[in-house]
Amino acid sequence: MENFEYENDLYEERPTDQEPPQRSAGLLILCILTFIYSGLNAFSYLVMPMVGNMLPALEQSYAQMGMQSLYEQSAPLFEFYASVPSWKFILTALTFALAVMGAALMLKMKSLGFHLYVIAQILGFVGLHFLIGGPARMNIISIVWTILFILLYYLQMRPVLKINRK
Repeated sequence: MENFEYENDLYEERPTDQEPPQRSAGLLILCILTFIYSGLNAFSYLVMPMVGNMLPALEQSYAQMGMQSLYEQSAPLFEFYASVPSWKFILTALTFALAVMGAALMLKMKSLGFHLYVIAQILGFVGLHFLIGGPARMNIISIVWTILFILLYYLQMRPVLKINRK
């Protein structure tokens, strides 16, 4: 049999005496915040299609509690969400679930997690802006927070993301 030597210009194996990068406290905090925010958003966008069915019950509940004026103020928002097709909410929920997956992989110090997280943030922006729109659109503060989190994740994951070149 012939022996083949493979060379890969993009990846060089880590010397055996070098330890793998360790997870920092900053990365742990970022991941916990992502689990909370993205997990709650994934759940809420999954239950959003039920808003249309709950409108009559909400109106009765608000009236019984003497908060009819509060219902009248929030009714347009409820009606907007009731008019959005369910599949748009499900796709948006999937983007938040992808962000949770990315954070879970980053906890294990996998570079794929960072890439999935960035893709999820881009798809989430597209979903909220173009699929759902209206009051669900991301405002400038949400966009700044998203960019800040991507930057902070990059800084925490930099040792894992580096590709050694010859």
